[in-house]
Amino acid sequence: MFNTIENYPQSHMESNINNKQHFVYQEKVEEEGECLEYKHYQTYPFNPVQRNTIKKAICGMLNHKGGSLFIGITDDQVVEGINLSTKQKDEFVNGMFHGLIKDFEPSLTSPKKLYEIKFIPIQDQGKTIENKFVIKIMIKQGDPSELYSTRKDEGDCYKRVDARVLKLSFREIKDEIHERKKNSQQEMSFNYLKPLINPEIMSLLPTINTQPQNQIPKSAKTLEEIETFSMMKNMNCV
Repeated sequence: MFNTIENYPQSHMESNINNKQHFVYQEKVEEEGECLEYKHYQTYPFNPVQRNTIKKAICGMLNHKGGSLFIGITDDQVVEGINLSTKQKDEFVNGMFHGLIKDFEPSLTSPKKLYEIKFIPIQDQGKTIENKFVIKIMIKQGDPSELYSTRKDEGDCYKRVDARVLKLSFREIKDEIHERKKNSQQEMSFNYLKPLINPEIMSLLPTINTQPQNQIPKSAKTLEEIETFSMMKNMNCV
C-alpha cells in the first residue's frame, strides 16, 4: 500500500479522505491543504491547460512534503467524479500521465517510483455508479537534496506553500538549490562521523547547542574524540 511508503507525510496518511475506499456522490470532503489538492475536470482527455495544471501540482508536492491530488472534486470540496471507461483509465496511466512526467528533472521513476495512481469508485444511495471515479494521484516527497522541475533544462520549478502552488523565480531557484545542497552535505557529514563518536557524546547532541562554542563534553576522553566533536561543531552538525 502506498500509504506505508517512506517519505510520505504521516499527518496526510491519517487524513480521512486519503483512507477512503469509495466516495459518495456530491458528498462534501475536507478542505485543501499543504498536502491535498482538488481539481474538477468533467471530461477526459484533459486539455493542455488542465494537463499543465496537473504538472505544476505534482512538481509543487515533490518539492515540498508530497501529497495527494484528487481529480473529480470541486474547489468547494464536493465530489462530482469523472466518467472513465476501462480503456480511458489505462490510457490515463500509461499514456497521458506518462507524457506529463517524462520531462521532469530529476526523474519520477528512477531510481525509485515517486507516485501512485488509483481510481476511487463513487456510490449513490448505496450503489456504485458505473464508470464514474475520482482519480487519486499520490506523490511522494522528492529527494530533499534536489529541486524538481517540470521540464529538463528549462528551470520551471514549483513549490507548494499552504494550499497554493507557487512558481519559483530564478533567484528563488538559486537559493533553494543552495539550501538543499547545504542541508544534504551536513546530513552526509553527520552520518559519516557518527560512528567515530563516543556514545556518551551522542546522547548529549540534542542539547549541545546550548553549550558555549568551545566547551567540549567531559565524556570526550581522547584527542580523536575531541577533534571529531570540534569538527562537527564547525560544520554545524551539532
